[in-house]
Amino acid sequence: MKARYMIAAAALAALAAVSCRNNGDDRTDLNPEITVVGDTVFDAGSGNLALSLTSTAPWTAETDQAWCVVSPSGGEAGEHTLYLMSEANDSENERNASLLIRSGSLEKRMTIVQKQKAALTLSSSRVEVDSDGGEIVVRVKHNVEIEYEVDKDGSGWIVPVKTRAMDDSRLHFNVDANDSDDKRQGSIIISGGGLTETVTVYQEGIDPDIIIMSQNEYTVSDKGETVDVQIHSNVNYTVSTKEDWLTVGGGGSPSTYTQSIIVKPNDTDAPRTGLVMFESPQYGVKEYVIIRQVQNGAIILVEEEYAVGSEGGLLEFPVISNEAFDVVIPEDCDWISQYGDVTKAIEKYTVTLSVNTNRGTYREAVVTFRGQSAEQTVRILQESGNKYAGRLTLIHTNSTYTVPLIEGGSFNGGTVDWGDGTREEYVTDLTHEYSGTGPYKVVIDVLAGETFYLPDIVGLEELDISQF
Repeated sequence: MKARYMIAAAALAALAAVSCRNNGDDRTDLNPEITVVGDTVFDAGSGNLALSLTSTAPWTAETDQAWCVVSPSGGEAGEHTLYLMSEANDSENERNASLLIRSGSLEKRMTIVQKQKAALTLSSSRVEVDSDGGEIVVRVKHNVEIEYEVDKDGSGWIVPVKTRAMDDSRLHFNVDANDSDDKRQGSIIISGGGLTETVTVYQEGIDPDIIIMSQNEYTVSDKGETVDVQIHSNVNYTVSTKEDWLTVGGGGSPSTYTQSIIVKPNDTDAPRTGLVMFESPQYGVKEYVIIRQVQNGAIILVEEEYAVGSEGGLLEFPVISNEAFDVVIPEDCDWISQYGDVTKAIEKYTVTLSVNTNRGTYREAVVTFRGQSAEQTVRILQESGNKYAGRLTLIHTNSTYTVPLIEGGSFNGGTVDWGDGTREEYVTDLTHEYSGTGPYKVVIDVLAGETFYLPDIVGLEELDISQF
């Protein structure tokens, strides 16, 4: 296959050379015009695409990726056929190349897309929209029934258009104008037959000079890995880092690219953080990516706390670890349970907890992730589902403290968080002794409390009754 590919490319180049020699018109148009028409999306396998090019002056063509070759590489004014030839894409990620056509001072740039292996295939996994907004069309190739939804980041400004377009696998959406200076992005999630594809919509703010990246922070294991950052820009930019354990490319051009950051293994017993800069000094645009790498024997939770509504439900969150671990829920916590098994992808795990509906006061629990050489905790906070629930918060500096007297015709008890990791059920005259010096934040959650009386205001620094 590769030999035939090279012969085809050489033959096309030879034909182009003959075409150039047979054309004796060397006139240069002072105001050149270029028109290019044709499909720019490759399937995952190796293949060819043909584009129709019309130019009023001599022109050249080139691509910036080795897997995509264009032929011929130039020609005289007139109508031509450009052939794009791709190698097979064996990766799990879509990839992009930029086709640049020049004629005099005129430059025309097009993004070439090659899909990854999939049964549910999109024309592209990203759409670029200027600040004015407008209609976008997502083309879907599929052999299963599909459905779609707009994620919460795009809800309200990416609006589906209800047409018969679903019959011919074209999904239409309206993108509202962006009146802000800030860029924004949202996703359209398309699924069917157990497969899911996501189209990310990038919209510019009013400021036209932008560098947009799919994600600004990444956490990787101690074994190292390659981080692929999806970049959309309308300016030239450079990529740099001062860290010797990170390797980055030199930069990119206006369009959409995948920038790879290679993270070397961390053989130390300490975590490390590196900064990768994406800059366009000419336009004063700067963005960055933060790479956090864990040490040996580490368990890393993306967040230290997760808040859950009173209705409860499934709480799913990622955990990065280089060793197996147990999920330990306190014995006295009967409202949180582990849901299903811990799933693993390389060194990244997904843990799902089931949280019951809360019909009482606010509550919280600490869940421990315990490995052989390390452990980490996450605090689960659940708001009250009872309209009669109230909260009294105070800060003091005493070595002992007695709870306020709380009363009410329907008062039904509550809980006391003493601010030093200790929690107790509320009872009248409940007193707590502290082992260290304050200040301490005491939070008392109760049901149907109507009045309270402070036993003493000595050492009291702050009192919040706004939620009582």
